[in-house]
Amino acid sequence: MSEVPTKEITTPKTETKVELKEWITGGDFENFQKELLKGVKVDASGKTFGEIDASIAITQNHKGIELVVVSVNGKIENVLSELLKLPKDDYQFVLSAVNDVTSPKDSGSSVTNTESS
Repeated sequence: MSEVPTKEITTPKTETKVELKEWITGGDFENFQKELLKGVKVDASGKTFGEIDASIAITQNHKGIELVVVSVNGKIENVLSELLKLPKDDYQFVLSAVNDVTSPKDSGSSVTNTESS
């Protein structure tokens, strides 16, 4: 498989340059989803129960950043720490771009049987 393409965004306030992956693998997506689903149990009837720690949203944000952000101002080390130092508006700008990559997409297409009889 080829290398994942990246794109660069610039934050509005501090003009920080952030390089992001354009997509993540299915395996990365499943690992990302595991963070959200920790603590949720489903019984045989499909009903969910259990408790979810509200701080899981922060943990999932951080996991998304670790999966998607390649560099901050050209530095590949400690990207999460660098982003957490940004003003809130810039951080949220980057987080929105990360969420665009990590959020499930409804492609609007369905699988159809292409076999002819």
